[in-house]
Amino acid sequence: MKYFPFVLLFFFKVALSQENKILNLLNDQLLSEIMNYEHEDSLTVIQPFHIDTAKKLSFKVAKYNPNLNQKEIITSEVALNEIIGFIKDINVIFSTENNMVIKKVQVYNEREELIDTYQEHSNLFFTEICKEQHNSDLQAKMLKAFKKAGYTITSEYWFD
Repeated sequence: MKYFPFVLLFFFKVALSQENKILNLLNDQLLSEIMNYEHEDSLTVIQPFHIDTAKKLSFKVAKYNPNLNQKEIITSEVALNEIIGFIKDINVIFSTENNMVIKKVQVYNEREELIDTYQEHSNLFFTEICKEQHNSDLQAKMLKAFKKAGYTITSEYWFD
């Protein structure tokens, strides 16, 4: 019984290191895409992927829409324990049940004036990772990191 606190501390450290692994995989892939495809997209990372003390994964980006001459600031968040899937279609996506993803959007006009704010609930957490092809290694590494962090998720498909 005297070893129980040490065992508990060990498992806590392993889970925490795997959460860091999840963040590193996401942030490294997104940064790589932004650097390698900067001429194709207006995406700017304001706050990289992070996990807070409540175990919520979130990030904040800005996107420019040239058709409307507007900028959107988008914050997405989901609790890690609500994630059930990790897939790639056009975008790399985490999925949940029951619309557990919160997406907050602020829309600014060309003069940087706030013109609209809204919030959506969805079952899809879009990572904005969407450019690179043949990256199924990201799929395998993410599933492994989630499992080691104590979360069971599936990945039904991975389309390039």
